[in-house]
Amino acid sequence: MMSAELTSTAKSDLRSVVDDIGTSGVRSVVLGYVQRAGGSWNDKSLSTSRSRAVAAYLRTLGVQGSMAAQGKGVDPATPGPYGRRVDITIIATG
Repeated sequence: MMSAELTSTAKSDLRSVVDDIGTSGVRSVVLGYVQRAGGSWNDKSLSTSRSRAVAAYLRTLGVQGSMAAQGKGVDPATPGPYGRRVDITIIATG
């Protein structure tokens, strides 16, 4: 199913990330990707929605600081279900 809704596993993983990095002064980039699955009419939109869902959830966990969320569409270097993901890059923590 093509959805931007976070699973309970994803939420648990994100809580672990926040436990590791803390919540103050975090500068991060959140990039969303989709799995190639036929048509590409909504790849960019869906990957953007996924990255924004992760960023919003991180905010509900108290993460402060600058956070850029961007959809990248399909990652041609990562085929199959592993292409359906959100990557978080932590630039700095305060």
